[in-house]
Amino acid sequence: MPLDPSLVDTLRGVSTATLTMQLLKRGIRRSAMEGVRPLVPMTRRLVGEAFTLAYLPLREDLSDYAVLARPDYAPRLAIEQAPSGSVLVIDARGEAATGIVGDILAARLKTRGADGIVKIGRAHV
Repeated sequence: MPLDPSLVDTLRGVSTATLTMQLLKRGIRRSAMEGVRPLVPMTRRLVGEAFTLAYLPLREDLSDYAVLARPDYAPRLAIEQAPSGSVLVIDARGEAATGIVGDILAARLKTRGADGIVKIGRAHV
């Protein structure tokens, strides 16, 4: 079920500090992600329902173009399944330097109506 558009508009006006405090009051203590930064200048805050992908980067000896081109490649599937208005959140299992989605797949995600991508390079427990 997608987020109500009025809630999305409200959340775009809420500061990170306010949102974090509200989560803290509800017992959610570790709500921050380290090192998140936009790759392009942001014109508005990124708000949307998270569509998540836990991604285990391939070993160098197994990383082959044929694997990346397969229709069942996990990032490709996530892009095709992410609902309009969602934010694709990718857990790269602690690998900060891992490239998961290139410009073609990112453009496809945008065309499908998703609002953005967040890659988590360092998992926090």
